[in-house]
Parts: sequence; C-alpha cells; structure tokens
Amino acid sequence: MNLVSLSFLVVALAEESAFEECPLTLNINRSIRNLGFHRNIDYSFEMLGGEELKDCKLCFKQTIPSGLFVNQDQIWELVRLGKLAAHVDGPVDVETPADKSGPHNVYIFTELAPGPVYNASVTLPIHARYHTAKKDGGFEQAFLPLPEVYFSCELMPPQCRDVEYQGQPELSLCPVSPDGTTYRLAKYTIESGANSSEIVIPVGNSSNYEIVQIFTFIVTWAGSHFIYYTILNNKPRDGIS
Repeated sequence: MNLVSLSFLVVALAEESAFEECPLTLNINRSIRNLGFHRNIDYSFEMLGGEELKDCKLCFKQTIPSGLFVNQDQIWELVRLGKLAAHVDGPVDVETPADKSGPHNVYIFTELAPGPVYNASVTLPIHARYHTAKKDGGFEQAFLPLPEVYFSCELMPPQCRDVEYQGQPELSLCPVSPDGTTYRLAKYTIESGANSSEIVIPVGNSSNYEIVQIFTFIVTWAGSHFIYYTILNNKPRDGIS
C-alpha cells in the first residue's frame, strides 16, 4: 500500500469515526390518569448509553393546548414542597373557556437516577377548561402534543456532543434548571397507550337552555322568598331581648 492510499484510508476512517451515531437511547412512557376535569400526566424516562454516562438531567417542554390548563398556584405549591421542578411560561387564566384561551408551555426539570438504566418519573397535574355548550351536548377532545425533550450529561459519548453532526438545536438555559447548563434536544421513542394524548371533556347541552333558565328562575325565586320569610319570622320583638 503506497502513501497516497494510506492517507485516503486514514481520512476515511477518521470521517467514519467522526460521524458515528450517538449511542444514547431515550425511551419515554406517558399516560393520563383520572377522569373528569382534573387529570394527572405521568411521565417516565429511561436513558441507555453504556458506561460513558454520568450526571444526566432532562428539561422538557410540554405544550398545553387551549382546551386544557395548568394551575400556576398548584404548580408553585408543588415546587415549594419539592415535589416538582417546573416553570409555567406566562400567566394562565384558569377561568376563561376553551374558545377564548390559547396554548401555554410548561418547562419541567428532572435528574436521571444513575444505574444500568438512567431513569426518572414526573407527574404533572392538568385541568380541562369548560367548552361552549352545543346542541345535544356530548364531548369535546383535547389533544396533548408530544413533549420537546432536552438533555445534558456531565459525561457522555463524544459523538453525542457533536452538534454539527447531530444537527440538534440547543436550549442554552432551561427556565427551571438550578444551574446554567446547556441542554441539547433529544431524539426519543415514546411508548404510549390509547389515552396518552387524547382527553375527552364533557360539554353542556344547549338544547336544554330554556329548561335550565326556567328552573334557575324558580329556584332563585323560591330561595329568595325562603330567606325573606326566615329573616322576617326571626326578627326580635320590641322590648324583648
């Protein structure tokens, strides 16, 4: 083998090594618990990458669609109790109905527990907004998009740090991260059941509007008269303490 051929071989091997696939594997399982207007989203994360991993963290962004919302006061209380590390992007009006609301983002930080498989679990409480009543009632659907997941490891395979090869954008600062770590967008596979993205929300029946209006008037009228006569009959008599 001459010198020119040897040089081409070295360059080819170097390029092959430089563009080696990142061996990290991130698996996510997401499920939704409870029924009605108040639900919990359970996330579980598993990362595989051999013995080259150390001190791995995740920061993921979950977009909440207009038909759902997170209660900021509830999130702040969970943060205060150390049960969740999260940041809600912008103010959230919990009273507005779905048709007058927009989506909002929640950033969640978690550290992966070391072991043969790095893992973590997170629970995010969410709530359904009221939807405009429609003829014959029924249900509306709110679809929860997939999360945008970023990761950072103090030690990881060198090819996973090759930003140009991976072509993955970076999150320079996770809004809820305790330090100034730079996070990289993670490729992942998600294991999810049929209920992991779709939330069914009951809707009022507008066909019963007149009946409800009459019933409300009767109850209000009867209640007002009951309170009036109760106050009148219990009024203290003059001269009697």
